[in-house]
Amino acid sequence: HVYGVDITENMLGQARKKAEVNGIKNVQFEKANARSLPYENDTFDVIVSLRFFHHVPHKYRRMYINEMKRVLKPNGILILEFKNFFYGGIGGVIKHYVLNIPGGYYLWPHQISGLFRGLRIRKIVGLYLPYLQKLARKNKKFAFNILKITRCFPGNFLSSDLYVICEKMER
Repeated sequence: HVYGVDITENMLGQARKKAEVNGIKNVQFEKANARSLPYENDTFDVIVSLRFFHHVPHKYRRMYINEMKRVLKPNGILILEFKNFFYGGIGGVIKHYVLNIPGGYYLWPHQISGLFRGLRIRKIVGLYLPYLQKLARKNKKFAFNILKITRCFPGNFLSSDLYVICEKMER
């Protein structure tokens, strides 16, 4: 069984529509604040958080991660998506400091160990490289091989999005 949680009714409505269109019936949607989830300790085998942490300033992130850790079963998996400041080498730096384009709050490499205390980081995976779609139109095989670079260090820190995959330690 799957639970979809968001603090806004608008996002829950969009999720309900997507589930209905795709014939997904094993999901329950709940309006809740991720700082105080309405679940018992050790409830879930897996928690996935997408399109969320770039809205959260760094000083509050640990609080959210601790709450997710609380409701995660021992040996459970936590997957969190973050925006990467160094995507494309310096893409985030240019957007933020040169062009003054707000991009939310990024994950800096030095923040990772402190954020995930009490969890074992299994992997940090990059998701997407800027302009890779254009390259794929010209040469799919080459683009796929380039994409493999984002799956592990140091290439993952060239990706626009990072997935931090953790495991809750047994008590």
